[in-house]
Amino acid sequence: MSESQTRTVTREEFNRELTQALDDLVADARHHGELIQAAFDKPDKPSVARETSPPDGEVPERLDRIEARLDRLESRMDRMEARLDRMERTLTEIRERMATRVELEETNENVKKMADGYITIGKRLDAVADLLKLRVVMP
Repeated sequence: MSESQTRTVTREEFNRELTQALDDLVADARHHGELIQAAFDKPDKPSVARETSPPDGEVPERLDRIEARLDRLESRMDRMEARLDRMERTLTEIRERMATRVELEETNENVKKMADGYITIGKRLDAVADLLKLRVVMP
């Protein structure tokens, strides 16, 4: 309702509409608060999107199976292992610093819930403000 449009209501109508608007505001605020809190209260779960390195026990077993072939390629493998170690350290640092897609999507959902709550509360506050602009006729 714009400021230029006013309507005349009785005190009872005004009180009833104002009470209803405030009740709606409180209910919406509680609902959105619970949604936001629930999003943050989720127990941390391991993300399926993260890569994990193989258990340490697999590497020596694999090396034992290919030991006969390593004699021929030993110097080349030493250079390759050094490069792989550097790459693995780099990838580990990247994984630790970057958020996964799943984590980003969860954060995006939390932001959407907060934005939805702010929009709803804003609309309710506008409704309450409009009611407070009404001219009350005294009986």
